Amino acid sequence: MNTKATKDDVVSQTDIPTDTSDVSMEVFATRSADVVDDVIADHLQRLRSMMVQLHVDILMLRDFGDGEPSRVPAYFITSPQLVNWSSPFDLEAAISDINRQVDDFNQRGSGFVVERILKVTLNIMKYRPLVGSSFLPTPERLAKKHCIINVQNQDQHCFAWSVLAALYPDRNGNAHKVSAYRKYFDNGSLNLHGLQFPLKVENVKKFENQNPSISVNVLYYDQDDVTSEFVVAHMSAHRDRPKHVNLLLLDDSDSGKQHYVLISSMSRLVASRTKHKEATHVCNSCLHPFTSEESYQNHLEYCLKHQTQVVNYPDPEDEKECVMKFRAINKQFRLPFYLVCDFEAFLAPNTDSDEVEYARPTHTVDEHNVCGFSCYRVTNVDQYRTDPVVFSGEGVMDKFYDHLMSECKQIGKILGVDAHMNPLTLEQQVEYDAAVVCDACKKPFTDENHKTRHHCHVTGNYLFPACNNCNLQLKTTPKRRRISRPKLDTKDEEKAYKKAEEDYVNEYFLPVVFHNLRSYDGHIVLKHFKRQYTERIKKVGGEAKITFDDVQVTAINSEKYLSFQIGSVRFIDSFPVSVDITRKFGVTLAKKRSRQIRPHRRIFGRSRPRLCQRSVSILVHDRSIQICRDRITTYRRFLRHVE
Repeated sequence: MNTKATKDDVVSQTDIPTDTSDVSMEVFATRSADVVDDVIADHLQRLRSMMVQLHVDILMLRDFGDGEPSRVPAYFITSPQLVNWSSPFDLEAAISDINRQVDDFNQRGSGFVVERILKVTLNIMKYRPLVGSSFLPTPERLAKKHCIINVQNQDQHCFAWSVLAALYPDRNGNAHKVSAYRKYFDNGSLNLHGLQFPLKVENVKKFENQNPSISVNVLYYDQDDVTSEFVVAHMSAHRDRPKHVNLLLLDDSDSGKQHYVLISSMSRLVASRTKHKEATHVCNSCLHPFTSEESYQNHLEYCLKHQTQVVNYPDPEDEKECVMKFRAINKQFRLPFYLVCDFEAFLAPNTDSDEVEYARPTHTVDEHNVCGFSCYRVTNVDQYRTDPVVFSGEGVMDKFYDHLMSECKQIGKILGVDAHMNPLTLEQQVEYDAAVVCDACKKPFTDENHKTRHHCHVTGNYLFPACNNCNLQLKTTPKRRRISRPKLDTKDEEKAYKKAEEDYVNEYFLPVVFHNLRSYDGHIVLKHFKRQYTERIKKVGGEAKITFDDVQVTAINSEKYLSFQIGSVRFIDSFPVSVDITRKFGVTLAKKRSRQIRPHRRIFGRSRPRLCQRSVSILVHDRSIQICRDRITTYRRFLRHVE
């Protein structure tokens, strides 16, 4: 069986093995019922409560009587079932659901019949319904606000006790005791007929329907998250009822319990949202506090037209939050290292069986098989430049990933050693002394943001005067900082390099550039990805624990990715940039007509107007990237090629 799961098993998919003899769901159930039960029991032991669905792929057959039957795949999914210790998974109900969908499929006049079951996937999702239960202590953060009445019940009726606490407030200091509301509960002050406790949030509407004088709003709060905001879990549709109750649902992930408490003061609950020192009027929909009744009423007319929401405004005292401007100065400067790569592939005819092909929504004619790759390290430090690596043969993608991780290791070793700044020359010292603004952000130096000497941490060469903020940004830092980088000791250089390699292997951000990554090369890279490439060994106590980094994706859609990052290696696409550069260069050629352009003159000699008339655009690469070494020998041969 093949199982895929997200972190903490929130969602998992398990493929149940099928056989060619599975010509119906009943046959499959007879053979695989025990396997399904084992998978359910294993997940139930960990999750306690979950939703289960069956995804079934069926090969449908239709015979036209001409000896060539038509086969098409069909896909069906069952309704989710709630599974816990008291409610086992009903496989027979799931099979009946699938059979009903198959019948509906055939009732449209298709004439198809089930030939065999191709694939059965068991989808299991962790399920934690919003439902109040027995007592939970009030979180310290909320207790300090003095806006919560937490009735200490030992039964499952915390919802009812909290509502009674709002309707019949206690004046004797016993607001948190059940005894203060027992008589109202016993004499039927609330109509609880037909309601199942603990009460789910989705059933609050039923309570309101049975108690036409009461409206209830429920907010949700996760007490395990210190940054948690209040979220409106249920907002009553009844605005003008004489009695309104605001409840808060607490959640404890350790015990799995949830508990309703009464909000005695909405103004105190959201006091952190305003600087007003007195009581405010709080909108139950967006939870925004208003200092006056008039502004609150004016707001309600518009707010109630929309769904419930929570508004978070930027801090006016924090310039980084309330003013949007470019601050990433380091992104304007070249990285010390990056890789430029490309794949070569050939088309091979598809060799899959007809049965597999029928199960696919599209028919595969040929497949792209990678036969080789090239990789070139780009850097402005001469001593670390290497020749392009070209490989062709067996196991191309394994060799590619091995080379990529080897490059990442070597570059991490280089960047992990922080070289001292070399002494400034007389000209550099004069330039530094005369500087009054930062060479990076162009802002003047101040006492708080003083002048510094920015240098290359690989070569030690002085670069330019920079303010302290920019100097810290421009310093190459590891992806995960654990210890300070060692200074390069010329007396023991080998030891310094060894320590840097041990502490910072795969720790530095390394871009890998492909041309047209999102439409071609990215599919190849991800198709051959293995978890071992993100493996890390983390020391916990005296033991070594293996962990895996996440693969971070910036997606355009479900099939194309603008960029993605595996560990500290980020794959990016140069195609969008090169298209823009080519377009601008073509526009420049058209404007200048017969005037010579420096790169063009260096390659072809004297310019001719015909080049502009033929609308030929030339992409001039960065001078540090010299992958293509073939040169066009004569201008006449180039024009013949264009024609």
